Amino acid sequence: MELRALVREQGFVPGLGGSAGYSIRRIKVEAGTYYQRWKVNYYRDVEELQNARTVYASTGVRALPWLELRARYTLEIVDRYIQSAFFSIREDL
Repeated sequence: MELRALVREQGFVPGLGGSAGYSIRRIKVEAGTYYQRWKVNYYRDVEELQNARTVYASTGVRALPWLELRARYTLEIVDRYIQSAFFSIREDL
């Protein structure tokens, strides 16, 4: 379990979040949420988001001793909902 908070000298919290995960043999799963006072997205255009709440879930499977497959889903809640899915392959050399 992890809990993160960023506090500046002015006393406000620009970001706060937490996550929980579980790992058994070759499989890892994690779910969490975090809040960011300001966030910048670099998709089609650069856009600044305020009061962004993100919920995410991820999983990873070690297919071979040197190869891991990963998937992650995020839902950003701002003035609208932004959904993203990521798939990746990681090789340990």
